[in-house]
Amino acid sequence: MREKTNITLHPEVKKAAQVLADTQQRSLSELVERLLEREVERYGQAPRFYMSDQQPSYGQQPSYNAAVVQGQPL
Repeated sequence: MREKTNITLHPEVKKAAQVLADTQQRSLSELVERLLEREVERYGQAPRFYMSDQQPSYGQQPSYNAAVVQGQPL
C-alpha cells in the first residue's frame, strides 16, 4: 500500500537532489520515491523519519552545566 508523505529537505540537499534528478531526467519527487523504494528493498521496511519534537530518546543526555567533582580527570 502506498502512502503520500510530505517531507522537507534542507535547501542545500534539495539543490543537490534537483541537480541529480535533472541529470537522470526525472522529477525530484520521482528521485525521492526511488530512493525510498531502494531503502525498503535494502532493509525490508521504510526508513523512519521523526519530527523535531518526536525524536526517539536515547537515554539521559549529559549535562554540560553540571558541577565538576574535584579529583576526576577531564
